Amino acid sequence: MLSLKENIEWKEKINVSTEGNVSSGYFKYTVLGIEKIGKVNCFRVEVLYGDENEEEKNIRELGMRKQIWVDTEKRILIKSQTYAGNLLLSETNLK
Repeated sequence: MLSLKENIEWKEKINVSTEGNVSSGYFKYTVLGIEKIGKVNCFRVEVLYGDENEEEKNIRELGMRKQIWVDTEKRILIKSQTYAGNLLLSETNLK
């Protein structure tokens, strides 16, 4: 997360193997902007977990995704939220 800046995105391809079955997928990271968490300026980053065959719209609406906030100066995680579709599954606040 050291190279974060506004308006960038990147994809990381992954292969998942379970009980002999291998499937391809990806993590897509998008910096959505800068927000304040308390007194700390943070990059807000969206992380989508996708299958190569899924459309991004479907992943946002139905799939697993995460929002993370990273301190713009110290580059440490300040807040994290994990969603399944629009249902908030977990939230972590470090400040």
